[in-house]
Amino acid sequence: QYCRRRFVSVSHLNEHLQIHCGPKPYVCIQLECNASFGTYSELVGHRKEHVLFKAKCMFQNCGRIFTESYLLYDHEAQHYHTSSYSCKFSNCGNIYYSQSELQNHEVDHV
Repeated sequence: QYCRRRFVSVSHLNEHLQIHCGPKPYVCIQLECNASFGTYSELVGHRKEHVLFKAKCMFQNCGRIFTESYLLYDHEAQHYHTSSYSCKFSNCGNIYYSQSELQNHEVDHV
């Protein structure tokens, strides 16, 4: 109802719904913007103030920044897969489904 995210589990959905509680459930996800609105049309009007989109992954110890909302949403959903492995290198946070994929990726950082 409030956004277009897709969820990989009930816990993913329930945790996300906490964002939309209160009198202003429509939240701007732009980096360093804390605006929230009572209606979707107000949020859409506000988004035009941001020339370039930049948003940060909401997960602690991740902090990866995205320039497209769909990439952010896909990335955040991966945090809910129980069998995922995430890169710990600074400003990366890529997520893989096997340890070997992660190890192959980490070679690029060295």
